[in-house]
Amino acid sequence: MKLKAEIEDLKKHGDNFDVPIFAGSIAKKNEKPLPKTHYLLLRRTTAEEQTNQVSTSITQIDHSRVFTTLFLSTERKMVDSANGATDFSSEMEVDAFRRLFPLRFHERHLLESVRPDARPLGKARETSLALGAVASADGSALAKIGSTTMLAAIKMEVMTPANETPDEGCIAIDFHMPAICSPIVRPGRPAEAAPVVSKQLSDTIISSGMIDLKELSLVSGKAAWMAYLDIYCLDADGALFDAALLAAAAAFSHLQIPVVSLNDEGRIVVFSKENEGEKLNNKPVNEEKRKLKLKSIPFGLTCIIHKNYTLADPTAEEESIMETLITIVLDSSYQLVSLYKPGGPALAYESIIQDCFALSRQRVRELQTILNEAICDMEVD
Repeated sequence: MKLKAEIEDLKKHGDNFDVPIFAGSIAKKNEKPLPKTHYLLLRRTTAEEQTNQVSTSITQIDHSRVFTTLFLSTERKMVDSANGATDFSSEMEVDAFRRLFPLRFHERHLLESVRPDARPLGKARETSLALGAVASADGSALAKIGSTTMLAAIKMEVMTPANETPDEGCIAIDFHMPAICSPIVRPGRPAEAAPVVSKQLSDTIISSGMIDLKELSLVSGKAAWMAYLDIYCLDADGALFDAALLAAAAAFSHLQIPVVSLNDEGRIVVFSKENEGEKLNNKPVNEEKRKLKLKSIPFGLTCIIHKNYTLADPTAEEESIMETLITIVLDSSYQLVSLYKPGGPALAYESIIQDCFALSRQRVRELQTILNEAICDMEVD
């Protein structure tokens, strides 16, 4: 009864009681705490819990308000940016929203059928080619698709052909991704994408029939050319296979097969500036440097599938957010060479495949024109 009366008294007068609080008195097992102190501690603990719950609710509300405010403000800023009204604060807000909510940022653009870089969904990035980029190579090219940059170089060496194919040469393709090409590639560790792209390139170039391996034969069963194609990724910003295939095709278009002859011992000698005098004493196997006759040059286009949208030539950011990719390779006659879909959550329905084929045919025409212009510019130089 006495304890009950004290509690009622505390409820009535609240904090007007000047009661000392001894936390240690509760911790001691043998010391019985005062009823008033015990009740006051309980009352204050309950108040603290309620305060924490309110703070948590306020924090959640604040996060929701920040997201909503940032989302609406960013939408308004993006509209203003599209209309030409931009300032530094607008760019900062849009960039913050893009980093925090990348998928929402891209989907907001997809609703307007436009990409963050102002491209339509089905349009590829600006593409350029330069032949003869490596002076010491027998054939080379520098290809750029947007920021993605590939350097391809071919070195020819004489080898003994295999017994199964005595009249054919060989092609060896290697794809390199040094640490400078992307922040996700670590020094000293091979990039995960490198062997995948290298295998794709080898399968595509050989199966397309672009190069007749019999043209690489020198002496049946004794000597043939081995073409070493090395492709270096200088900047990885999406669609790596497309850019690498374009660089490879351009390098083979620029390739000049060296002059060789048989020496007195019956061995193949490659003529160069150092042994040019020896050319008079030995009959050359080929009279002068010659180019390979390329046919059915393959060109690739990678598309991203996200919901009901199909995006051509994705950037690295788009590839990391929307993970369903389809790569279609067509030759210069618009015949299918390969179709590659490495998984992904989206299903490749027939209508989607048809859309990708239509975009690929358009892309083949563009790349064929770019390659022809690069070859013409090289011949003029």
